[in-house]
Amino acid sequence: MGQIITLTSANGVELPNIIGDAYSAGIINAAQGTTPITLLTGNPGYIVTRLFVEVDASCVMASGGMVSINFVDTVSGQNVGQYRAYIPATFNPPSVPTGPQLASTGAGYYFRSLNPNSSLQVSVNNALTGGTIRCAVNYALIDQDT
Repeated sequence: MGQIITLTSANGVELPNIIGDAYSAGIINAAQGTTPITLLTGNPGYIVTRLFVEVDASCVMASGGMVSINFVDTVSGQNVGQYRAYIPATFNPPSVPTGPQLASTGAGYYFRSLNPNSSLQVSVNNALTGGTIRCAVNYALIDQDT
């Protein structure tokens, strides 16, 4: 027989029963524009445990500049996370191997939504003209009985 484990946040707040440790990802490219991508929908809610953003070195925008990559809860409108990066207007291939920029929130309790059918979406404030930005989330769905 298994043990019942109570989850608590870093400041001692008891967390609801959760189902699984899931992963979802989306790709933002020139075709996507600034249209939000839905990464997950929780019914009745969800808990985000980690956010990832990976910006390819080949990303370009029409005029170059800063881009904001925003993770937003659709019901509350709350900005769950944001990552900003400078993206140039033209791509100049590097002379040495270059990987993408990677950002992560780290593991642990990060954001909790108790709104029925609330979704986590990701979008950029300026459209890319080339390259890709990969975004992902680790999450758990909240149990219906909680």
